[in-house]
Amino acid sequence: PRAKRKAAGAGAPGGGAPAADAARPFEFLKRRLVELRQGGDATGITALVMKVAREFFERAVLFVVRNEEARGLGGFGLAPREQTLNLLARQITIPLREASVFRDVAEGRRSFSGNPPDDRWLAHLLGRVGRFQSQRVAVLPLVTHRQTTALLFGDNPEPGREPAGLEALEVFLQQAGIALENAFLQRKLQAIE
Repeated sequence: PRAKRKAAGAGAPGGGAPAADAARPFEFLKRRLVELRQGGDATGITALVMKVAREFFERAVLFVVRNEEARGLGGFGLAPREQTLNLLARQITIPLREASVFRDVAEGRRSFSGNPPDDRWLAHLLGRVGRFQSQRVAVLPLVTHRQTTALLFGDNPEPGREPAGLEALEVFLQQAGIALENAFLQRKLQAIE
């Protein structure tokens, strides 16, 4: 079968073994969508986004998009010189007025996955968090009210393998955007009452 011919780690989110079943990422997705539907505030939803991102990437940084900037909100994974990526991420700001893969994803509301483009701001991010053996990167949008409100950067810096199963992560991020819209609406309704 085709799945057996895949390179190790190519088909399973977050794992080193090949996917025996193409539905595995979507089974995982179903479980996480149940958690998402249980409601919560924006902080809980973004925490769940990072929890799900761990299934797809060894390292990730979540950026909040405001005032034409992407500001690091938090992260996990390998960082240089024994730093904590969660704290380091909060020191990173990427301007979205200048050409970059981040601006393309934010404006187009479409994910990017592939070899790192020749991009000043991606080079800036990798310079801060360390490139290590990362050969391919992904940047995914989280959209609320038809606007990109967050960007998720992810890669696999130690083995350098390609992030896989990202279609399931994209579906989850779409649903997280809807959950955030509902959380904002609930907060407005409570303020009116």
